[in-house]
Amino acid sequence: MTARTADPTVVDLRAVTHQAQAGHPPTVVATFDDYQLSVVRVSDDLGLHRHDDADEPLIVLEGTIEVEVAGATLRVGPGQLCVIPRGQAQHPRPIGQAVLLLCERRGAARAGTPPI
Repeated sequence: MTARTADPTVVDLRAVTHQAQAGHPPTVVATFDDYQLSVVRVSDDLGLHRHDDADEPLIVLEGTIEVEVAGATLRVGPGQLCVIPRGQAQHPRPIGQAVLLLCERRGAARAGTPPI
């Protein structure tokens, strides 16, 4: 189910989270302006990378992720978010499985580029 600003609706994030399966692409749940919100379940290391075109909010709905960034390791749990500035190298890893709410520009590359 995708909600659009022109057609207001309620999206049950708990139901989408329950249906999300590890290894599957993110499910788009809403679009607004130039952005889209997606839910994804991750169980694998997301690798060291960076996003040069935009800051990246990491919003955790379930589980916990650890993010190595700027010489520190941040632990982000359910109901928490962490914003990684554009161009900053990051290495996010779920502890077990985690469900993330992604906020991305529509049409932007989902995968980051490896740091130089």
